[in-house]
Amino acid sequence: MQWYEKYIGETYSEENDCMALAIRVGAEFGYLIQKPSYNANVYAQARALQLYKDDLAVKTDKKQDGNPVLFLCRKRFFHIGVYVRIDSEDWILHADQRSGFVILTRLREMAQYGYELEGFYQWKQM
Repeated sequence: MQWYEKYIGETYSEENDCMALAIRVGAEFGYLIQKPSYNANVYAQARALQLYKDDLAVKTDKKQDGNPVLFLCRKRFFHIGVYVRIDSEDWILHADQRSGFVILTRLREMAQYGYELEGFYQWKQM
């Protein structure tokens, strides 16, 4: 079993949103990230991502398994996923509110679901 497979199919919830998933995966890779406090709804979570992204991670050109990837959704709201490289292809592991689950999506297909790549990031060690 690959590291990312255990997450696929988990139920999306206010406690298991896209930021919570990314932080749990970061912990698996040795990063102890403090989840910012925000109200349990998708808008507050998107705002928290926007406010705290520079405190939690640094933008990079290097793609690496387990690192966060940020997206814009409808050009306004942030969404976070986790980078996964499978068979020479870029994938994003993310908790998707619309589907109700943690899913794995090809990076090249994220735009079809309304997500525009904002950038690749490296967690900061807290």
